[in-house]
Amino acid sequence: MLSHETLPTELWLEVFDHLDNHRSFTVSHAPFQPIPGVANENKVCHDYFTLVLVCRKWRAWALERLYRNYKLSKTAKSPLQYANWVRRAVVPYTTTATETHKPMPSTEILSRLPNLVVLVRPPYAPSPLRNPRFEFDATCPPLPQLKRLDWWNYIEASRSGGINSLTSVLKRAPNIEYLFVGGAFSHFTAVAFHGLDIAASIHLPRLRTLRINISDALLLRHVMQRWELPALENFVFDSPLVTGSIGSRLLWETMGSRLTTVEFGKHVRFLLDDHLGPCLRGCPLLRQVNYYLFITAALVAEENETFPNLECIGVSLSHTPFLGGEAEEWEHLWRHVDVFCSGVLPNLHTLKLWDTKPILHSDIRLRDMRRRLETKGIVIQFC
Repeated sequence: MLSHETLPTELWLEVFDHLDNHRSFTVSHAPFQPIPGVANENKVCHDYFTLVLVCRKWRAWALERLYRNYKLSKTAKSPLQYANWVRRAVVPYTTTATETHKPMPSTEILSRLPNLVVLVRPPYAPSPLRNPRFEFDATCPPLPQLKRLDWWNYIEASRSGGINSLTSVLKRAPNIEYLFVGGAFSHFTAVAFHGLDIAASIHLPRLRTLRINISDALLLRHVMQRWELPALENFVFDSPLVTGSIGSRLLWETMGSRLTTVEFGKHVRFLLDDHLGPCLRGCPLLRQVNYYLFITAALVAEENETFPNLECIGVSLSHTPFLGGEAEEWEHLWRHVDVFCSGVLPNLHTLKLWDTKPILHSDIRLRDMRRRLETKGIVIQFC
């Protein structure tokens, strides 16, 4: 029998990697990923602390993984000894307050991380005791090596600029390939968008994936018209815009001409209206669309309308409590299948299914659905 002592090192390293598989170190698009910046960072660090205490061999293997993810705190010191190992830095807004004019320890630490690939600004949760103040200008080091930025906007902090301003960080990180932007923007005023600098022009020549979790279509359109994103091809749309169909039209009008993959997030408002139709009409180069099937309304096409460019659809079948039982779920599922098998998508050849339950594979209704799709030349892939 194979002993754990004889397992290859590569296999152990792969096992260790599963401790933080909910946090992304990747810079490429992958379907149906959790919303960035909201994971429990402390738990993973404690797991790695346990690993490095097991034995000398495990310590040598796990130590680099322990320090590749670095979360700043008010008392954090610069990890000079392990700075080359840091790949991902989590920078809470409590660590970038500018209550005095003194240099910011947090930005000094970031400047000493030569191999930093991912920067995360997690959402700020107001404290019932004391909130950080942003009274002076913040600083931000150059970040030419940064490939991914996960940014939750905090209006109060953004007015200090520097590391607290999305625009300032993007100007210092011209090589990012993946950008997530989240946060609430209440009204179209100079105060609300201070730090975004809506008049500024941003050039991101390597940005391929943009993911947004904001609901203001006017802001999004205003910003996107001033951002140069020649390589953009993947767009993840976490929540519908509050302006409804008008907002969707503005969105696809602004960036739809360059997109090849679009993904709709896990939000129940995608079930209220047809969001797939406006997307397909506004994205003439779109080859793949992904969405959560049970919380997304089926495509409603106009008479004699077709979308010949779409080749692949990916759907997640994860359970949601918003439909009224199994019968309604299957009825909703068949509405989508009817669209797949109609002439609206003449070149659709692949349907990818995520998050399927084992019991679903033996259900006769799934076999009927699969048979109908295969008759139309559509292959089902279980992912």
